[in-house]
Amino acid sequence: MGIGFFTDFDRAEAFIPDVITLTGRGNYYRKSASNVVFRLRGGPTLWLDAGDSVDESEFFLDYNALIGYEGAQFSLMGGFTGRLIVSEKDLDLGERTIHQLGAAASLNLGVVHPGIHVRFPLDDDLNSIIDFVFGLNLGFYLK
Repeated sequence: MGIGFFTDFDRAEAFIPDVITLTGRGNYYRKSASNVVFRLRGGPTLWLDAGDSVDESEFFLDYNALIGYEGAQFSLMGGFTGRLIVSEKDLDLGERTIHQLGAAASLNLGVVHPGIHVRFPLDDDLNSIIDFVFGLNLGFYLK
């Protein structure tokens, strides 16, 4: 699994071999005339065991809320992400959820959008392993 499992927990399946992932998402996005952006996103994720990496298939509900500014030159966003482990009925709700706060900024340089992001885990299970995640990203927008 490695550190990627913990640093990007809402997409942990990307770091687990022998798992087939089925994902669905609903997205609500609103941008005001003053370039304030609001987004809600959520949906199910299903891990299907395809080898020896996980003991059984898992079912999750992922959700997030984001607010920020998205202008012509730059964007600045902040939000909340969470994952509920639906298939673990024996655990209480606090043990079945993982939450994070995050922020991101990017520049609009035409086709290229360089950026930075930071995430702060809110749950003891996750922040006992990592204090925060800092990353660089590079987006390409093709028209």
